[in-house]
Amino acid sequence: MDFEIDGTHSEAADNDGSDDDGVFAVASPVASAADSTRASIHLTASQDGFLDGWIDFNADGDWSDVGEQIFNSISVTAGENILSYSVPQGATAGETYARFRISSAGGLGVTGAAADGEVEDYMETILDGDLGSDVIINVINGAVAISRDESDDVVRSGVTELFRASSSLVGSLTINGTASDDDISIDLGSGFTIPSRGLVIAGSTGNNLLSILGDGNLDLTDPLVDATDISHISLSVVNVNRVTLDAATIQRLSPIQKTVMVSTGVADVVEVKQADQWRMIDSVVVDGTFMLQAQNQNGEESILVESQRPFKNFLNPADVNNDGGITAADALDVINELNQRRYSSLQGQLIDPMGMESWPGTYFDTDGNGVITAADALKVINELPFQTFIQSTADGEAVAADFVKTSPLRVAASHRFDEPVAQRDGELRLPGIDSSISADAASRATLSAGDTEVLLHSDAATSTSVADELLSNASFLDELAIATLNEHN
Repeated sequence: MDFEIDGTHSEAADNDGSDDDGVFAVASPVASAADSTRASIHLTASQDGFLDGWIDFNADGDWSDVGEQIFNSISVTAGENILSYSVPQGATAGETYARFRISSAGGLGVTGAAADGEVEDYMETILDGDLGSDVIINVINGAVAISRDESDDVVRSGVTELFRASSSLVGSLTINGTASDDDISIDLGSGFTIPSRGLVIAGSTGNNLLSILGDGNLDLTDPLVDATDISHISLSVVNVNRVTLDAATIQRLSPIQKTVMVSTGVADVVEVKQADQWRMIDSVVVDGTFMLQAQNQNGEESILVESQRPFKNFLNPADVNNDGGITAADALDVINELNQRRYSSLQGQLIDPMGMESWPGTYFDTDGNGVITAADALKVINELPFQTFIQSTADGEAVAADFVKTSPLRVAASHRFDEPVAQRDGELRLPGIDSSISADAASRATLSAGDTEVLLHSDAATSTSVADELLSNASFLDELAIATLNEHN
């Protein structure tokens, strides 16, 4: 620190020494007629000392009013210091001036001599929160965390509050990253919502991480969200999150590599818009971690997903065979695995892909529970464009007709099929099913009272026992096989 007798004010705040400018704003100060707010600065000190600082909050040309001393001989250390201060209620929006004095002893006034130290003056712009301010936060120390605290939007670096203001005062929020690797987190569980004029996350040139905390959804395709240069998105393992992406978003997040990695928990969802334009491709192992991979069929964009449920197609869970659609063949793939157990235990537990010689590229786990059961096949059937239609007769019995568009299948009690689902001569063998399925004109699949049946206009079945009952019904499987054959003809 050099020696200066006094600081001399100038209109441009540039009459201090040429070795100055060790202070810059971290977060925009915001004025409000009804509320106080918080902002912050970054100070670089050449050695340990004490800081005194003032801002002319009412723009009357002095620093002598109550509340205008923002730092009162606070201790600073050599190097970088992040300091938070209060903007008082009723501060005047617009251009004003700040003064900072650092010394070995502290206790300095806004003017007067000091045995050692330095004084710096700055022009400062205070935003008008009552009009909805465009707040800018500069990432410090590689990490910032965005959250809501009651009615306030809060941005922290570690335990330091960089910014705090009522969400009603924030029109837009911009987070500017550094040239290093940054970690920007958003706590959706706190109640934080996108400001009315948008959220900008500018990751700069590092390998940057966007962490989503708390239960909630973040739609990165939303026009109000502009996220750039983010190579990795982390969804909280202990919370339930959904992140929405599309090809244009991947381009913005990763303009050079065109690849974004997403880490997920068991219940998290990676939603890809225009999913029919994407396909799952060969899995990869990154730093010892198994990753699912999807690629845009009309471009170079790709998404890597570290999934707790690797046998679930995150593009479309019912697309078991990854052909871009949902057909009866997807259900048959599940049924075949139930019979063959190539990738699952007898109890249905799907095996760890890291122990496989090759990845099958088949996604049996349609319900995402890590276990393959008949319910996984039923989930596909419930999403088929043509499903078994059950028509109630006058006496309350149900008749199965040919495939027509209908509501999801559900199995209910105390009914029976009075007519065969399909009439065929001879036998029809499903690939991978040992027992043949017979459905001639005289065959009938009857369920006794208390058992189950498919009904129209009801919710999708989720019970494993119900699904087992349905998928062990010969007539039902016969019709499913016929539909599969028709799809391939």
